[in-house]
Amino acid sequence: MLTCETTSLETAVVVRVAGVLTPANAATVSAALGKALVNHPPVVVVDLDELELVDDAVLTMFAAFARSAADWPGCPVLISAADIEVREALERLGVDRSTPVFVDLAEALQEAGGIPAPRRYHHRLPPTPGAPGLARQAVRGACARWGSASRSRRPS
Repeated sequence: MLTCETTSLETAVVVRVAGVLTPANAATVSAALGKALVNHPPVVVVDLDELELVDDAVLTMFAAFARSAADWPGCPVLISAADIEVREALERLGVDRSTPVFVDLAEALQEAGGIPAPRRYHHRLPPTPGAPGLARQAVRGACARWGSASRSRRPS
C-alpha cells in the first residue's frame, strides 16, 4: 500500500511518500506532488524516508516533478531519502543531478529554510481598457518593494 501525506510548514511543504512505489501507483504520487504546488510554497520537500521500491525507474518521476516545479511556479524541490538503496537508485538514475537529495528530513528542512522565497506578486486586474496601465503601475510598485529597478518602455 502507498500513502502520500502533505504537511505545510513555514519554510516548505513536505510530501511524505510511504509504502511500496510501483509504476501502477505512481499516478497517486504525481497527483499529491501537483497538489503540493497549488498554494505556491517556497520549497517542496519530498520525504522518501519510508519508501519501498519495486522498480527503480519510477524514481525518475521526482526529477520530472522538480523540473516542472522550477518552471511553474518557480519552486525548488528537495528530496529526503534515509534508505541507502533509495539514495543509490536516485544517484544511479541521475535524479540527484537535478534535485538535491538529503540523508534525512531534518537536513532537507534545514536546507529549505535557507532558500530565499521566490518573488511573486499577485494582482487581479479588471477587464477594462485601463488594465495595461494598472498592470504597469502594479509592476512598478512590486519592483520598488523588492528593491529592483523597473523601466517603463514607451513606444516612440
